[in-house]
Amino acid sequence: MGLSGSRDRLTIVTVCMNRREHLRITAARVAAWPWHQQHLILDWSSERPLQREELPSDPRVRVERVEGEREWNIARAYNAAIGLATEATWILKLDADCWPNAVWSDPLVGLCATSLLIGEGPEGRNGQFLMARSAFQGAGGFHELMRGWGFEDKDLRLRLERLHGCRLQRLPEAAIGVLHHDDGLRAGVDQVAARWPCSASYRRSLGKARIRASMLANRLTAAHAPWSQAVATCRYDYDGLVWRLRPGTLPRLPTAAAREVEDARRIVFWARFLAIPEVLIEQMPFSLFPAGPVAPPVRWWHRLYWHGVRSIAVLPATLLRSARNLLQPLAQRGLGRRAGSPPL
Repeated sequence: MGLSGSRDRLTIVTVCMNRREHLRITAARVAAWPWHQQHLILDWSSERPLQREELPSDPRVRVERVEGEREWNIARAYNAAIGLATEATWILKLDADCWPNAVWSDPLVGLCATSLLIGEGPEGRNGQFLMARSAFQGAGGFHELMRGWGFEDKDLRLRLERLHGCRLQRLPEAAIGVLHHDDGLRAGVDQVAARWPCSASYRRSLGKARIRASMLANRLTAAHAPWSQAVATCRYDYDGLVWRLRPGTLPRLPTAAAREVEDARRIVFWARFLAIPEVLIEQMPFSLFPAGPVAPPVRWWHRLYWHGVRSIAVLPATLLRSARNLLQPLAQRGLGRRAGSPPL
């Protein structure tokens, strides 16, 4: 049933932490889309609070803020935001760098309560979704023990498919617009760059290492502690201005499992970032390659190694990649000429 003449209410839900420049662009594009009743934006403890005046004057825009969070946690942030969308029948989850394209007309036409549409494709379309709010909450929402970046969307998808006994439908790629940016911004590397100047290649390397390590850690978390509606989630209290985590409601992994997950995160991060084999990272002193709650801390000697020894170690691979990029167009042109040659 579509929105016209129905009681269905579609809420677009977006969460952000220090992504106001993206949000200023995308919120205006969301406001130009006519098919939703509310755009709920949750500011997840940005260093400078997001102000309602920074966003479009569209009355459908609603801004809430969670205060007191020191690290980004996409699972907890979206669970909290969707929990606040109490009037919504349907939820369209769109990250701060996304918006619904004008080519997408009335999105609920032909859908039923069990319809589950998941975004796929290039850029940041993965992880966006359209589904009934009851379906999201019936699966328990996102896995709140996961930290950092990656795999939370795949974990939710697998649980939804098991729950409903079918594969999820795919959102049309053209339905979602995405602002281009590298993994550095997605993985919070901009905060690192603000402390000391660093090159684009350094930022990309750090971003990819953070995401690779987080994805593995979150996979292990899902294996150690399967998530469902029966698991108690975080609770937040409202003080009249902002929301704050209720003490004692933060879920935690058992100690042994948490140690295994964080050690895996540590080893994979340093191996990927510094191009050192994992077996050597395991044998070296912990103080040289420490762990961190979401991303291990990068010290001056790590930066020195990255710019010196690592650059030399990866030089052969860099040269081979550059040669391939140069030769590939020539090879393709040669194949094209051969294909167009007349038969003998």
